[in-house]
Amino acid sequence: MDTRTILVLDDDVALRAMLDEALSEEGYRVVGVADLPAAAAALANDSVDLVLADALRMTAAGGWGDPWVELDRLRALAAGTPIVVVTGQRPADYVDWSARGFAGLLPKPFDLTTLFTLIRDALPARQIPHRAAGGAR
Repeated sequence: MDTRTILVLDDDVALRAMLDEALSEEGYRVVGVADLPAAAAALANDSVDLVLADALRMTAAGGWGDPWVELDRLRALAAGTPIVVVTGQRPADYVDWSARGFAGLLPKPFDLTTLFTLIRDALPARQIPHRAAGGAR
């Protein structure tokens, strides 16, 4: 079986652990990271099929900032890998998620059924190898 890999970017250790357990039970391989530099390293070193990214609002100076700054950096690093924005903030703050090139929006708190449905919808379809007519099956 070809396992899909999901990168979970969230600064909440307990949430990353819960997602790791739940996604692993569904057959996904999970790479969990706490910040953008670790996500960049994971994207460079792993074959990632989908990113679940907390809308990190922290700035380099330690204050609250525009969540799109970090999300847009992540999108550039992900180079076409679908990203689902996960947020505990007001969903109205993220109405532009689709226009900005993100695959979905998942407000916290969420239930696992909603999470799994969103993941299945956001994951790109697998390419099925084409067999030549009359070839071995």
